Amino acid sequence: LAGAMFANCVLSNKQHLSVLDFGWLLVTYVLVMVVRAVIFVILWIPLNAVGHEISFKEGVIMVWSGLRGAVGLALAIMVDLEPGISEQRGGRLLFHVGGVAALTVLINGTTASSLLRYLELTKCSDVKERMLSRFSKQEAKNAADLFEAELQGDHGDHRFLGASRSIVKKMVPALQSSAEAKSIVSDVEHNQAVEKQLVSTYREVFLKIIQSRYWESIEEGIVPRYLPVARILLSSVDTALQVSTRSLCDWDSIGNELSLEGPRFLERMMASLVGCQPFCWFQRLRRIWSAESQQVRKVYAATCFMDAHAHAQHELPEHYGSEDTLEKEVQNKIIAESQQQCAQAKELLDSMPPQYVELAQSEMLARKILHSQIHRVHHELERGILTAAEASNLERDADEAIRRIVNLPKDSWLSSP
Repeated sequence: LAGAMFANCVLSNKQHLSVLDFGWLLVTYVLVMVVRAVIFVILWIPLNAVGHEISFKEGVIMVWSGLRGAVGLALAIMVDLEPGISEQRGGRLLFHVGGVAALTVLINGTTASSLLRYLELTKCSDVKERMLSRFSKQEAKNAADLFEAELQGDHGDHRFLGASRSIVKKMVPALQSSAEAKSIVSDVEHNQAVEKQLVSTYREVFLKIIQSRYWESIEEGIVPRYLPVARILLSSVDTALQVSTRSLCDWDSIGNELSLEGPRFLERMMASLVGCQPFCWFQRLRRIWSAESQQVRKVYAATCFMDAHAHAQHELPEHYGSEDTLEKEVQNKIIAESQQQCAQAKELLDSMPPQYVELAQSEMLARKILHSQIHRVHHELERGILTAAEASNLERDADEAIRRIVNLPKDSWLSSP
């Protein structure tokens, strides 16, 4: 867009432009880059103080990759179309703004990837390469196991009975690498610095697995995305990722959000208000602030937290293997940290009133069953087995049941037979 507008501006205003304008365009482009660099230098220390530390190489990329475009062009067009501004002045302004935008795209945009490679910012660290090598080796092993199982008919799939072993190996690179039966792990010196970096990287992977598990719970309907606990769980991972160099601490963030040290003044006040008219008429307020909902929210958080950590404890060695001594030690260390976090969640769960634990876990199971029911109806509709009217009728009961779970007071489920 910048290039097209720049070309149009040059062609339509060539009678108002001179060689000097092109010279000033280059000067303006250089000054824009210099100003951006100066601003970055001024803000470098404050940026490092409030967030992730920015290296010199990263700063160079931030200065160089600052492309100019939409906002500047829009303002220049508005000025060019203003009746009170002469055609010559408006055209010249649009020429310089569009020219700077075009130059940043043509020069900065096309050279950014080369600059990244030159500064070695795209290069994986030795520790990361080591992890990727372990992952690739484990995936090759999994592919080989699946290959042998399918050829031997262990899975009972008759579609593959006539498959050729040699042809499949030629088609799947992972089977070729597994056949070589040699280690592809990078030769990284075992020292404290490497171990520390490896622990930090594995923590990040562990937390990403936990986050993925939370999203699975949300997609399955176990934890609806509109509940505050969904936000609490997801944000706990983001907070823990910021301090992954220290230890796993995602439960600390959850505990702070749930006010485990005692209800805050606002929570106590709102819990008392939603029990009185007219506030009790507002279902959303009651769902968030009632004392029962706050108790159930804690059970949700603790249960989903322990489930996600147990899942990650299983998945980490499953994906990256545990044959290497150093990596086995690192994985055991992270799993031990995870178990300590789970112990705190278990302590909270044990301290909760049993009726609320029973209610929350029953509610999660009911949500999963109802969501699965709706998913199956949609699946049969897509297959053409059900008509739209039939699917709507079958889905209506499940939707109504979900609405009852959402809208009815928590105590009503405990008091009903």
